[in-house]
Amino acid sequence: MNRARLLVALAAATGVAALLVAERKRPLRQQTLPDVPRNLRNAALGAGCAVIVAAVEEPLTRAIARGNLAKERGLAQRLPRPLRLLGGIAAMDYGFYWWHVATHRVPFLWRFHRVHH
Repeated sequence: MNRARLLVALAAATGVAALLVAERKRPLRQQTLPDVPRNLRNAALGAGCAVIVAAVEEPLTRAIARGNLAKERGLAQRLPRPLRLLGGIAAMDYGFYWWHVATHRVPFLWRFHRVHH
């Protein structure tokens, strides 16, 4: 692993650790399950999601991205790299927000999402 990737990984780990500490100190709502069952359930869900993403989503999005790069499609390709990065993060966050809203409003999606609540 090169130095830049190591620094990014350390920054991400530090950020996650800070969020975990902050969540412990000032939780949004009262915890309904003890730590061990809650953490085991969340870890199992996370592992299941990681398997699905690795098997389906990642290869599919990689193929679409490669095709778009090869044919020079998309607005972001004409932007400088820093703006592409910021725009990509903003678009991803926006998409995640609306996906989360949908998981609360669509009954079929709520059945899966409520497990983590």
